[in-house]
Amino acid sequence: MDASGDPSYTIPIPEICHAGLTPWPKLFQNMRVSRETESAAKYPLYIVCAWIGNSALIANKHYLQVMNAAFERGAKSDATPGHTNSHEIARGIGRASGL
Repeated sequence: MDASGDPSYTIPIPEICHAGLTPWPKLFQNMRVSRETESAAKYPLYIVCAWIGNSALIANKHYLQVMNAAFERGAKSDATPGHTNSHEIARGIGRASGL
C-alpha cells in the first residue's frame, strides 16, 4: 500500500528483486497495457475503458496492442479457400460486392 493508502498503485519491486528477478521499466504501465488489450479482446471497449479509467481515444492511442494470437488467427483465416481478404473488400471485388 502506498502513502495515500491506495493499494492499487503499489508495485512490489523489493519482493521482485528478492525473488531474484529483475523488474522491467514501467512495470505498472506494461501490466496495464496488457490487461486492457486482453480485456478489449473479450468485452466492448467502452466497458473496458470504464474499468481501466480512460477513454476509447486514449486506449486506442496508447494502450491497445495487437496480440500474437490475432496474427496467428489472421494467418489461418487468410489461408482458407474462397476467403475474401480485406483488400478485395475495400476495392469492391469478391463476395463483398456480390460477384
